[in-house]
Order: sequence, then structure tokens, then C-alpha cells
Amino acid sequence: MAYLFLDTKEYNKYCSIIENLLSQIEEKYILEQRVFSISLKIHALSKKYNKDIKSDIIFKNNCFIYSNYIMMNLSKEQNIIIWINLEIQNNKLHLEGEDKFWMTRENYFYFCTLGNKIFYPKYYFNSKLDFITMYGLITRGRLVTFDINLEKNDEQNFHFFLSYMGKNIEILSSFQRLTNIPPLNNSYYIRENYIIKHNNGKLSIYHNNINLIQTFEHEYCIELKKQEKYNIIKLRQKYMNNIYQIKNKKNKEIWLINDKRDAAGDNGEFFFRYLNKIKPRGIQFFFVLEKNCSDYGRLKSFKNIIDLDSSKYISLFLKADKIITSVSEAWVNNPFGNDDKYMIDLYHFDFIYLQNRILKDDLSIFLKKYKNKFNLVITASKKEYKSILENNNNYNKDKIALTGFARYDNLNIIKENMKSENLILIIPTLINDIYSKLDQLTVKSIKYENFINSTFYNFYNKLINNQQLLRIMENSNYKGILCIHQNFDAEIIYFQENKIFTLEDRCYKPEVFARASLLITDYSSIFFDFGYLQKPIIYIHSDFDNYKKNDFYNRYFSYKKDGFGPICYEMKCILKEIMSSIENNCKIKNKYFIRIKKFFRYLDKKNNYRIYTEIMKHKDRGKFEYSIAKLLSFIIFSIISKTTKFYLYKYDQ
Repeated sequence: MAYLFLDTKEYNKYCSIIENLLSQIEEKYILEQRVFSISLKIHALSKKYNKDIKSDIIFKNNCFIYSNYIMMNLSKEQNIIIWINLEIQNNKLHLEGEDKFWMTRENYFYFCTLGNKIFYPKYYFNSKLDFITMYGLITRGRLVTFDINLEKNDEQNFHFFLSYMGKNIEILSSFQRLTNIPPLNNSYYIRENYIIKHNNGKLSIYHNNINLIQTFEHEYCIELKKQEKYNIIKLRQKYMNNIYQIKNKKNKEIWLINDKRDAAGDNGEFFFRYLNKIKPRGIQFFFVLEKNCSDYGRLKSFKNIIDLDSSKYISLFLKADKIITSVSEAWVNNPFGNDDKYMIDLYHFDFIYLQNRILKDDLSIFLKKYKNKFNLVITASKKEYKSILENNNNYNKDKIALTGFARYDNLNIIKENMKSENLILIIPTLINDIYSKLDQLTVKSIKYENFINSTFYNFYNKLINNQQLLRIMENSNYKGILCIHQNFDAEIIYFQENKIFTLEDRCYKPEVFARASLLITDYSSIFFDFGYLQKPIIYIHSDFDNYKKNDFYNRYFSYKKDGFGPICYEMKCILKEIMSSIENNCKIKNKYFIRIKKFFRYLDKKNNYRIYTEIMKHKDRGKFEYSIAKLLSFIIFSIISKTTKFYLYKYDQ
């Protein structure tokens, strides 16, 4: 956002230029833009005429009209409320939707009818849904939530209305991915002992009925045929056949665990190792990663390692009861790419987030319920746990567990079995204003030619080549490693190694942390792991003013009040603190040791046990619902398998 980086004078000048350009554009070109949302069009026109143009919009024949241009036809529009969460528990329907309507909120409200009953929603502001432009916050994001007791009727039809200026108009619905309802007519989803049906923007709920499911699947396959998604039809048939087979062979849950696509070594791997150690009954568990990565070979002695790109993985994914991950990337709960939207009704797994770092900064985009909808989030610190609950992420206490990280058990074990050496680690974080580029296919770093002129490069290259520092370390028999973020793989060649400091691009290795005596970092959350080992840390905040402008600037962690070591803003301080630490044999000062003990809930070796216990609680909580869904699936497809094959034959012609 421009207003974050410009001073007042520059910002006003920037706004003036934009407004001058708008004044020269005919309004029809703004109104007819296909890319702009209606909210943006209204905002642009309001700036053009220096007034709120909403007062000039008229409502006639279910249409909102401005300057003879129909901005919205309520009879056709399906994005007034976009449902982003749908749950059925204890015979109650819970709906959460984003209010996308753009007229003045005092002039409208929503309601729902079910038979002769009327239900009114509750409204909640949510900053993650705010409408923000270069002028800052324009409209606060708002959630519309309904809680409706379901009736005993076999068919229940829900009608949603917008009441605008005393006129009630029925509106149509659309559903985001996390509702598990595909974006096609005649899509459906089995939840508990109900069938949720979406057709032409309307929502109906039925009690489970084998004949209905047969009919609904037939209708949905016809819609898939219209989209020429023959491969999806075949996948659906194969899935149902697999469900039938697995129910006849064994009654075990399937858990899929992962770290990154091409690397293990994080909380996923160490939880996987724990499961291999305790061998829980009634659970089949697998670790998933790409076969061509080095960690696949390292872990292949385990029999339950699955190639992410294999057909076996797809089969297991569709049977999975739990997806347990340390990353929040899209591939984790979507192996089908763009076709995922046609298969989401078949997903019945719990999504468990082990995390790969303590959320010191505002990284709630990874946690946002309407992005990932985690069933359980694992945390390691008291403040982190509290922050997630209070930071408008829409998770309650049942969804957040304070257990400690799986990899921390391993850190403690290695610490006990490996002595510290005279080794200093320097690990700066990824700096967002240095534009490292990644190849979109290989996800490898592309050399950024101007990197050598960046403040970041010059600071750290000077630090590792500072003659005073090198003399101090050489006289005390210390070595050092400068570890650069892997996004700068291509730029690492610019740094000048010497006989004291070597360069690496991946330093998170428990063995390296156990060997090291001192960590120097700026804002990298990796310092929490080092602090967990109760070793000294020095923070470099020479660019703190720029860091504070970052969108991710921390919510709750104060380096001055909570930090695990001293803060330096210039080179002289850094050299002084390093010398002081070396003279003290790199022993952590008592005040920082107290902060570490206060920050972490647990410093023992039972994190994996606590994580497993929390996951098992969720296993029991969702067991009935999941079993009903899968049982109905295999029953219905065992009945209609011949019919389905006929559909496939017809579709292939």
C-alpha cells in the first residue's frame, strides 16, 4: 500500500495524480470494466466526482442502476453473500458468509426462511475481509452467520433474503471451497446423517436416503459431463470402489503426514517418527514427499513413505481421515490442481497443522480459517496460543492446542548427546524488499543482479569480513557460519568467505544448532529453536524502522521485553556483544533464561505425546460423522456401480 511507504506530502501528491487521471476518464469506461469489482467501481467514481455516488444509485425491478447502467441484478447475482463455512453439528446448521453487498449497511439486512419460520443472522466484523485501497480502509469486512435448528422433514429448503429499504428480495447463494460443496449445479455433500444439495444458487438439506444419493450423483455427473470432466467422473467411481474395498478389508484410520514437498526434517517428520515408535493400533500412517528429493532416500528405510506424485498417494488422499502437516501450502490438501473444486465433496479428513515456526509476526494469513480451515492447530508458546485465539482468526479453544513442537523433543535429545562447539551462527531472515526471484516451475532461485547493491548484502558481507571480529574469533578458536535464506541460493556467490566464516543456504539442522554456541539473527523466528536449547542470542536491528513497516510486523512479541538476548542497532554494539559472549564461554544470562522459561509452556521431551493425545481427541470427536459419510458412499455405489459404468460409456462417446 502506497500510504505505508510514502510520507504525508508524497502520499497527497500521489493521490492527487490518481484523482486527476480519474477526472479525465469517462464514467462508462469505469462502469464497463470487467476486472473491477462493483465496490472498486463505486470507489473510483466517488473519487472522480468527490462525493459518495451510492446516493445516486436507484433500485428498480430488482436491479441497482447507476447512470442507466445496471450494476447488479438481484435475480441473477450469486455473490451477495458468499458462504465460506458450513457445518452441521447436533442437528443444527451453521453458516458463515462474507457480506459482499456494497450499499450502505444501515439500509439493508438479511434473513432466512425455512417453512414458515424466519431466522435472522448475527453480524461480526472481521478485519481479514476488509475492503482496503490506497486510501486505507474503505469498508470493514463483515461476516453473516446463521444458526438454524434442522427439522425432521425429509426435505428442507432454505430461502435467503436481502431486505433493502423495506423491499424483500430472495437472493441466490454461492459457496467457497471450504464448505465442501462443488461450484456446479446439482452438487451435493454428505455431512453427518444429512445430504446438503446446491442447485441454481439455492440450498436444500435432506435426510440420508440411498435413492436420493443415487439420483444426486447421477445429476452431478451430468453436470461434470457438461464441463467435459470425464476424468473426474472416473476418479469418483474409483474412489467409491476403493471405499467399498477398504471397508471390507480393515477398519483403520489413514493418516497422511508431511513437511515440504521436497524436504522432511521438520515437525511432520518427527511426529511421523514418534508414531513409528509407539505403533498406534487402528491407524495406518504414511509420510508423503517427492520421490526425487534427497530426504526420500534418507527415509526410505521406513516402509510407509509415499511418493507425492504417485497414484497410490491420490488413492490414500481420498481415503484419508487425517492430513497432518507442518506447512500451509495449497498442495497439502489439494492434489488435483484446478480440478480440486469438482472433488471436494469427497473430502472427509481432519486438517491438522503442526506448524513449522512459532508465529511471532502477524502471519495469520496462514491460519485464517476461511483459507485453510484447520481442525487443530499446534502451538508451542503461551503468548502464541493466546494471540491466535484473540487475533480474529475465528478459532476457538477446541481448535488450538498448546503442546510444544514435535521437533523440540529431538532438539532436547540431541542437546543431551552432543556438546557445544566454538561455533557462531549468523542467520538473517528473508527480507521482503529485496526482490529475489523464483522460477515458477522449479521453485529455484533466479539470480538478482542488483543484490550486491542492497543494504542487506553489504551489511552481512561486511560483518563476516570485519577484521576486528575475525581476530576475536581466531584468538578464541571460534568458527562461524553465515546462513542465507534459500530464496537467495543464486545470490550466495556474492558473499566473500574467509578462513573463519563459511556460507550455507540451509542451516536448520538440529545437529548444527546443538553444536553452535551463539546465534546472531535479525527477525528470523528460528531464534525460538535456539532459545529452546537455552543458548545465547544477539539480535541485529539496524533496519528496525523498515521492519516495522512490514505487513507482518509482530503482534505480541516485544524484542525489548520478551527477547532472548540483547538488541544491537549498529556494528559497534554487535562486536561488543559477541566479544562479551565469547569471554563468558557463551553462557546465557540469567534474565534471558527466565524469559525463555516464561515464554515456552513446556521444555521437556513429551511434545509428541501431547500432540498425539490432542489428535486422538479429535479422532473420537469426528468418528461418527465420518463413518456415516463413508458407509453411505460405499453402500450407494455398490448399488449403482453398473449404472455409473453406463454413464461413463455414454460420456466417452
